[in-house]
Amino acid sequence: MKASLSKTQQPLKPRVGIEFPYISDPVQLSYNLPKNTTYRLRYGHCRHWQHPKFTVIEQYCQTKDTYIYLSEIVPSMELTVNFIYTHDDLYFFYQLKGNTRLWIDQKKAAILRMKEQHYQISHLPAGHHQAYYKKEKRYLTFYFIIDRSLLLHFQDNSLSFLKDLLFKLTYKPEKFGSTISIPLSAKAKLYLYRLFRLPRQNELSLERYVPPILLQLITLARQEYSEEYQSQNKLILKLQQIRQQVQENIKESVAFTVEELAHNHQLTTNYLNQVHRRHYHENLQRYITRTKLAEGYRQIVEEGITPTAVALDLLFYDGAAFTRAFKKEFGILPSILYFRYHKK
Repeated sequence: MKASLSKTQQPLKPRVGIEFPYISDPVQLSYNLPKNTTYRLRYGHCRHWQHPKFTVIEQYCQTKDTYIYLSEIVPSMELTVNFIYTHDDLYFFYQLKGNTRLWIDQKKAAILRMKEQHYQISHLPAGHHQAYYKKEKRYLTFYFIIDRSLLLHFQDNSLSFLKDLLFKLTYKPEKFGSTISIPLSAKAKLYLYRLFRLPRQNELSLERYVPPILLQLITLARQEYSEEYQSQNKLILKLQQIRQQVQENIKESVAFTVEELAHNHQLTTNYLNQVHRRHYHENLQRYITRTKLAEGYRQIVEEGITPTAVALDLLFYDGAAFTRAFKKEFGILPSILYFRYHKK
């Protein structure tokens, strides 16, 4: 067999296997890198899977302490791919093009979501993990692995944030975990492109160039994650303040809208709803309605206020709107609830 990207006679076998579980037709495998590849790792190995309905290009390279992998998948049909991980490891994923998901151990309960132009650090256990690709899209995924001993002995305090992840990985190798996904910065892209454009060279020369670039990416990730977590903490505090304001306004019968809340906190309405949904799994308007109805339930049961008066106090458009929303939320009409607790 001929390896197009290496002078060795046999191509290096990738650390992660690949299967196409729902494809009955034969898939042709070659080791020649096609000319239309987006990025060409001239110093790496290649596996090119060809099918009338899709093409998969794998490029990869291994040094003593590092492993890098770049895949390009272009399906003209809905495509499912099984990735076979033989060892648990810490992966630095960079999703360069296309949004995709990886089902861990083929289970829907654990999903690695990879967003275009974002990156994240994930611990993947050994097993068969399944990805799904939409037709007529192009997907570019890059990841690298660095030997744990190299990370743990690297004398740079900026890498200390990885040590907890690595120790947890050592004690619980069967667990899946992932950091938040953050946007690819211009500096991260610069390091990646520098890595992709290294000239063809032997393995000894690669030891001089590949690991330092990967360590620069890790150091940058530490800085960007620290900034992102600080930003997230500030945002969560602001969301808590907004939710507290919602509760106070409802108890005091103060009229307000999501737009007013967003304006008061110097946010756009769409962004406020988006971040509220991300952290609380519902948009802010839904939270407001749910809180108002909970207060209405309390007033009816504990204070004996009639549903009509509650609807007015909570500033519903009319009694009918309150009744519909109440029935949908609690499965009971407010009038029936009132007479159940305050029947004379």
